[in-house]
Amino acid sequence: MTLTLTLTLTLTLTLTLTLTLTSLSALLSFCVMWVTPALALASPSLPPAQEGEQEGEQEGEQEGAQEGAQEGAQEGAQRQVPAEPEGPIIRALEFRSIEADGKTEREGLISYDPGRVAASLGIRIGQRFKRLDEGIRRVWDEFGILVLGQRAVEEGDGIRLIVTVREMAVDFAPRFVGNASYDEEKLREWAELGDRAQIYLHEKEKVAFRLTRAYRQQGFYFVEVEPRVSGAEAGSEGASRVLFEIREGPKVRTTAIHVRGNDSLPDTGFLFWKGGLRSLAKLETKGRGLFRWWGKSFVEERLQGDLLAMRQVYRDRGWRDAKVEIERLEFNDTRDRVQVHVLVDEGPLYRVATIDLVAYEPVPVPGGRPRLEETELLFPREEILAELQLRPGVPFEKARLEYDERELRNYYGERGHLASILFERPEQANGWDFLVPDVWHDPEKAETHVVYRIRQGQKRTIREVSVSGNTSTRDKVVRREISALPGTVANMRELDRSLARIRGTGYFADRNDPRHPLEIYLVKEVPGDPDAVDVEFQLTEGRVVDLALSGGIASDSGVVGLISLTMRNFDFSRQPTAPWRVFGEVYRKEAFHGNGETFAIDLSPGSEVNYGRLLYSHPDVFGTHFDRTGMTFEGVLRERRFSTHDEERLRGKLIVSRLFGQGDSSLRGGPIYQKLDVSDLDDDDVLPRELIDSADAGDQEFFGVNLDYRRSSLDNRLAPSSGHYFRLNNNFYGGPIGGDQDMIKSEANYDYYIQFGSEDDGVRPGAYLGLGAGVAHPYDDTDFVHYGERFFLGGSTHLRGFRFRRVGPGTEDAATGGETMVRGTLEYRQPLYATPIPGTSRRREMVRGILFVDWGILDPDSFELDPEELRISAGFGLGLTHPIPLAINFGWPLREGDNDELDVFSFRISYR
Repeated sequence: MTLTLTLTLTLTLTLTLTLTLTSLSALLSFCVMWVTPALALASPSLPPAQEGEQEGEQEGEQEGAQEGAQEGAQEGAQRQVPAEPEGPIIRALEFRSIEADGKTEREGLISYDPGRVAASLGIRIGQRFKRLDEGIRRVWDEFGILVLGQRAVEEGDGIRLIVTVREMAVDFAPRFVGNASYDEEKLREWAELGDRAQIYLHEKEKVAFRLTRAYRQQGFYFVEVEPRVSGAEAGSEGASRVLFEIREGPKVRTTAIHVRGNDSLPDTGFLFWKGGLRSLAKLETKGRGLFRWWGKSFVEERLQGDLLAMRQVYRDRGWRDAKVEIERLEFNDTRDRVQVHVLVDEGPLYRVATIDLVAYEPVPVPGGRPRLEETELLFPREEILAELQLRPGVPFEKARLEYDERELRNYYGERGHLASILFERPEQANGWDFLVPDVWHDPEKAETHVVYRIRQGQKRTIREVSVSGNTSTRDKVVRREISALPGTVANMRELDRSLARIRGTGYFADRNDPRHPLEIYLVKEVPGDPDAVDVEFQLTEGRVVDLALSGGIASDSGVVGLISLTMRNFDFSRQPTAPWRVFGEVYRKEAFHGNGETFAIDLSPGSEVNYGRLLYSHPDVFGTHFDRTGMTFEGVLRERRFSTHDEERLRGKLIVSRLFGQGDSSLRGGPIYQKLDVSDLDDDDVLPRELIDSADAGDQEFFGVNLDYRRSSLDNRLAPSSGHYFRLNNNFYGGPIGGDQDMIKSEANYDYYIQFGSEDDGVRPGAYLGLGAGVAHPYDDTDFVHYGERFFLGGSTHLRGFRFRRVGPGTEDAATGGETMVRGTLEYRQPLYATPIPGTSRRREMVRGILFVDWGILDPDSFELDPEELRISAGFGLGLTHPIPLAINFGWPLREGDNDELDVFSFRISYR
């Protein structure tokens, strides 16, 4: 007995099978588990036009099929069927194509090899039928073939699979005309065709859009791209001809951008130092400039982004209703130049009406995520609000809100409530969090009401501090920089200071590798003890051996050469295993590495200065880690040829240092010796009496004691950008110690660095303040301070705009120098150019601009200051920060003296 069963399924598929009664169960399983899901997945791959056609065809068939198939489908669904039943064996495959009219069906494929299409579908003759989900998508992506349906008929012990498709019209070689400015390769790249030779006709509008957009991004504002088609559009199938006709028009450049209505944020400044709306918005649409005489390409998409940026500037500063729109585009007669006119409607400035703070705590929910419920503040509300910048009456500014977030995080972090982001698993840590504030704006009164919402988190103490990644550096070298100790409250500021000290050593950094990992710390919860945390400082060994063979030129010291070997993080006790292995083991950090010592040899011959130095420093002689005792030996030989004389100085010192805590403060002292000789005076020059007397004295030996105090909070000891540094240095020569000179010389220096803007900006502008004062006083048998120990100003470092050592009282050929000195410097530093660091989201500052004001006073007598001797200069400079720290300055005196010599241009090599 036989039974003929006809099942009508969705997607206009009719599945007809003639088989024996005993195979009915297998048929139902095959239909439910394989064919229906495979066909249902064809729909997402359809283009929108085809989906609309197919949905219309489906509606009638679905209604008729639903009643006939519902009972059988329900019975099949109620049966327990295998999760992965085996499909029937495919014995034959047949393709049928629907022609352009959507009705006529023909055998075979029109444009493609059936074998390739079958392989892309995943169909193999002789193998069992498998799901075609991915195959249906592949043939659409690769060939532009739309699978409309499948039919299976019995074929021996398997099936003949009939696949009904519709081939999208295709052009195997699209052409482009009118592209005078760009070749076909560039157009294909813009069209995102890749390696494909063909283009499907349904893609033509999309390709035209991509080409139009790409042209406009190059400044062709008036470009038009029109696709023209022949062949398939007329009703034929298969290959067609697509021609993209391009009318480029002129390339448009922006000559000026005029902004009107920005009364509260007017444009100010000049060149690189500009302020106001356009500078704050960092406009990409720019007119003529110093390096853009013809103007920048006009890109409408870029201009729209600039409008959004200007609106955001206003909103971030409290003008919530500000509108920034294009007033008009003013083209010239040839349409290749445009002036952009922008109109600003600022609206009212919103001010804070009320400010409040609410705390929440998580409450467990069985089977769900914890919910937050309001709770009491752990600290006085008035005390916390007093630390914030948002308060009644001030503008509602984004910068104030960001400051308050940091201040709240620091306030709680200092008291042991660490931020969740510091934890190894932030989502599971009961840490401090800044929740989205409740902000309500009153447009009628231009007022804003703010409620800060925070999660206070658990108060933590430190159970253990660990260090990882220091594979070659001794653990104690790192630990002596860490002030967050086990058993103490987990103070976030101390953790940050500890990390800053570790970074400041430079042992775990590599300036030559921008992708070198940064030093970080992670906070880990302690299982079973919610009040305790472990802290891990994660490090990566850096480059600490610098061998340099180089040369250069400086305005103060002429042409110089440099042979330098510096080994930071040196370890004298870690000797190489054999002499011939020295270089390899030092390079691999297996020898002379890891104890925080410093060893350096410098040789620098030059046209005006010859210099040599030998240095060895041990930061912790007795291994106490905290409040440690260090030792430094330094020997220096320096020969200097001035225009009026020569000076030779041999200097040696042995200094013992006492570092307090982690070394932020230190007291240093020890014996010092120097031999100083001034000779070869220029007979033709009129020279100061102090210089002549110093030369007549011949070689002078100085025996003395040095006493030095230092305090530092710099973020980086070599190239600081924030923090302060203070040093008071005192040298006592002669007297009971002996020597040829009896003299006391003291000098104090203070440096302060600060950065502006958000910490998220990475490369930020900043400022530098430098102050200095000194006095040199002879006593007993010494009547004057030796010329080589007097103070001088002028050059590339102090009082720029004056010639090196040519400031203050003196003769027409040489300055007398001072026994008393005060000076100051104020700089504003603006990054001009930064490059992305490959493999990271960070940027590296390459070039910076500098505005400076310098001042100073030199008095020839000790403990005397004559205000009439005040000198002031101002100017600007450019600083190259990488790869060579080069500073170029242009300075002009604002107040000068009779014997001063001026020098507008100066330059030097300096990280600071």
